[in-house]
Order: sequence, then C-alpha cells, then structure tokens
Amino acid sequence: MKTYTTKSGRVYSEADLERRSWEAANGMPGWEFVGKPTPGRPVSVGAKAKPFTIRLDEVRRAKVENEAKTRHISTSDLMRELIDAMA
Repeated sequence: MKTYTTKSGRVYSEADLERRSWEAANGMPGWEFVGKPTPGRPVSVGAKAKPFTIRLDEVRRAKVENEAKTRHISTSDLMRELIDAMA
C-alpha cells in the first residue's frame, strides 16, 4: 500500500487519507473547520506582503532546500527566519 509523508515527517497510508476524506465529507466531530475552499494561496505573512525572487545556482538552491527539509519548514519560511536573524 502506498504511503505519503508530510513535511513534518508524519506518514499517512491511502486508507488514512480515505478515512479522513470520508470524515470531512460527512461532518465528523473535530472537522468543523473544514469549509468551502478559497481560491489562491493563503497570505502567511500579512496582507501587504509581496513576492521576492532570487536566482540561485544548483549548489546554493540545494543548500537552501536541504536546510529547510532538515528543519521541516518551507524554503520561504527558512528565508524569512534568516532575514529576521539579521541585525
């Protein structure tokens, strides 16, 4: 049976996902937060946040991705942490 792993390392089987899908669709207790989907990406750092693009070579990109994976966070969150740590 195929399994899926979240960024935080939690493993779900196909049966787990099917069960959670059924629970969400049938209004099971604890799933009240599941509502109508909102199109677009969620704003994670404020309404006035704007994208910032940077070009990286393969080596630098791999370093960023590996560090983010080690910390179980996104590359965007890693970059925000590094910027916040600057004096």
